[in-house]
Amino acid sequence: WNSIEDFFQYLNKHVCYVVLRNYECLPEKYTLKDHEDIDLLVYSLEELKLFVGGKWNSLLKYNGTKVIIKINNEEVKLDVRYVGDGYYDSDWERNILSTRIIEKDLFYRPNDLNYRYSLAYHALIHKQRYSDEYAFRLYKMFNHSSDCNNRLSETNTFELLNKFLEEKNYRITEPRDVYVGLNTKYYVNSNCFRRIFLQRINRATYILTRICHKLLEVIWAKR
Repeated sequence: WNSIEDFFQYLNKHVCYVVLRNYECLPEKYTLKDHEDIDLLVYSLEELKLFVGGKWNSLLKYNGTKVIIKINNEEVKLDVRYVGDGYYDSDWERNILSTRIIEKDLFYRPNDLNYRYSLAYHALIHKQRYSDEYAFRLYKMFNHSSDCNNRLSETNTFELLNKFLEEKNYRITEPRDVYVGLNTKYYVNSNCFRRIFLQRINRATYILTRICHKLLEVIWAKR
């Protein structure tokens, strides 16, 4: 694609998606500071793969799904989540997609309600530590304030999130992607040994695959 605008205009015609978060800088910048990927949620990985192409990772069962596309000859990373992957409750993922709204007449994002609570969930459940960055951002979002100096405490954030989850009948779920953090303070069913084991299996598989590719490159170069 020649520009990020071209990419989203194409995506809008072919794929049901949302940019999950950190989209405020688009289209001027692709990513926010300390957030290197564009985070997408889609209904179907196969649909996205069919229309977008790009360079995909190995799609191992318990590995995340990342794709690298080229925009104006620059590599841009997409971090892709899909319905049923446990990143959020499946019903919530469907709701995020079915109630999406257009932003800047260019790309789709979650509506304000889903954005607030999905970001709170991400800050608490997917992170091992509740950071100041999210504390300040969530204060502004939940209090509809432009004040950048107040923070929403971890306790208050969890109270708000838990009430929302109970009202919507959503559950805290374990992501299939074992590289997504899972804060066992809030999710007690996690088998940490299983996640660590799968991480190591995925890593070993990746390394062996890379070695095989390099060997094949050497063999081919000598032919």
